[in-house]
Amino acid sequence: MCGFVGIIDKKKNRDYTSAINLMIDRIKHRGPDGQKVSIDKERGIYLGFCRLAMIDIQGSDQPAHSHNNDVVIMFNGEIYNYIQLRLDLEKQGYSFKTMGEIEVIIKLYELYGVSFVDKLDGMFALCIVDLKQRKTILVRDKFGIKPLYYYENSEMLVFSSELKAIKSVVSGDIEKFSIYLYLNLRFIPAPYTIYKDTFKVKAGEYVIFDNIGKRNCQYSVYNKEYDYHRFSCEEFFQVISDNILSTFKCSDVPLGIFLSGGVDSGIIATILAGSLKNQKKAAYCIDYSANMKSDEVRVANEVAEFLNIPYHNICLQDGVFGYLDKSVLSLDEPFYSTVSISTMGLSEHAAQDVKGVLTGDGSDELVYGYKYIRNALSQTNVEDMFDTYFQGVGWLKYISASDLMRDIHFTQADIVHTIFDDCIVTNNPKETLRRVELFKRLPDYHLARVDRLSMANSLEARLPYLRKNYVDYMLSLSANTFIQSKDSKLLLKRGIGGILPTPLRYVYKKPFTAPVKRWIENDLKDDIICVFNDYGMLERMGLDRRSVSRVLDQYQGDYADISNVWGIYLLLKWCKTDLKN
Repeated sequence: MCGFVGIIDKKKNRDYTSAINLMIDRIKHRGPDGQKVSIDKERGIYLGFCRLAMIDIQGSDQPAHSHNNDVVIMFNGEIYNYIQLRLDLEKQGYSFKTMGEIEVIIKLYELYGVSFVDKLDGMFALCIVDLKQRKTILVRDKFGIKPLYYYENSEMLVFSSELKAIKSVVSGDIEKFSIYLYLNLRFIPAPYTIYKDTFKVKAGEYVIFDNIGKRNCQYSVYNKEYDYHRFSCEEFFQVISDNILSTFKCSDVPLGIFLSGGVDSGIIATILAGSLKNQKKAAYCIDYSANMKSDEVRVANEVAEFLNIPYHNICLQDGVFGYLDKSVLSLDEPFYSTVSISTMGLSEHAAQDVKGVLTGDGSDELVYGYKYIRNALSQTNVEDMFDTYFQGVGWLKYISASDLMRDIHFTQADIVHTIFDDCIVTNNPKETLRRVELFKRLPDYHLARVDRLSMANSLEARLPYLRKNYVDYMLSLSANTFIQSKDSKLLLKRGIGGILPTPLRYVYKKPFTAPVKRWIENDLKDDIICVFNDYGMLERMGLDRRSVSRVLDQYQGDYADISNVWGIYLLLKWCKTDLKN
């Protein structure tokens, strides 16, 4: 798990040495085990890499060159099937000097071109500089687990694993449509970012830059129709066990588990405890009170004790708002969440013991696990489904994005057309919504939070529910298989049968929650008033001063008020952090 940056000088008439060093310094938290810069001024190529060594700790340096120096590749992530890919190549007569993934990736590209990414099972972002063909290719894994950003103009191409590195060398104006997206969706989906002319590579996309220009190519498109089959407990158990165990074993350093008290992380802990009794592992959970444990902490504690896994309950009672500042800075963009502080605190404490953790993220999107998804699926056509969906995922209550934004006239139809259009399966709301959740919301909302906040603490987060064979199996089950039950996790509970700890048999979804209402009314009250009345920031973000003031003035402490205040506060908090940095 690592991070990389790059600058391609199209005109080959400037020296970007100081810029590339500044960029790598901005993301060095992603790779504290070593940084390396590779500069070829004659070709206008400036590359930087920072490494968090998980596999082949002493080898596999990057940027890595092919044997003839025609190809340079940088890679961030983990390829879980790289050993099998390596064995297949060795059978063809190829040999390797290191034990890591990067040599395998280079050889696959030389043999198959960029289509080799279809062979990879893992989480990754790739930069391929093909010197012979004079092109640069940026690739993101099919679920967007690993991030990748880029900026391009007539002079240069700039790319990075995090937006802050690009921002350090390229000044960016605020993209107002991105603010509208945030106000409606809680996040800014690809290809947009908060800055104009700076973009995210989409999940399952590769982008080619060459003399012809820029070409965006979607390589990962799941079939819209499946030959659905019946759920099998035996088959499910085999698939999920193989995924969890191989994900855990694919490491040369110790790993832990984020244990939230819910079923998804509980299944991971259960299978690891049962199959790897003698391997070191530890579970981490979080709370905000030293005196009264929340339900999820209580369940997580019981599960860990039942499984005999070392358990760390982290209390963020002290210094909690330092984690708020760190999370806003690390996320790079406006981001509505009540669990980011929890993820930041968990990651910081876990990183003191381990270099990686397994998490349960990605499971809900496959089983229609969120309440807002089920509400949207009550509609019989795609248009009505989207209306209900926006109501569910949006955080604005009794006020619209159009009311909050000044002189900006976007609509929800604009979002559907520009962001979700490629997910629509005509007259099939269920499949449409699953694709929206898997390929739009999951990558740039849930997974963005997990990656940025774990890597901010030099901690790798692995997601066994997003392994290829598990996803293929779950997508081969009809949507009705999941939504006909009130408990969307019932099949998962049945699938691992009698080994599931008793506390998990009766729980519903358990996220890492936070006491936002208490913060708004007490600890953060003065700061909230301050940013809500900073007219300079409101102007920069395109917000209407009177509408924003009305939200705070009418606060009564109910759910709608809390949501509105928290969402606007996080938006303005990001703006303040961005201006400061």
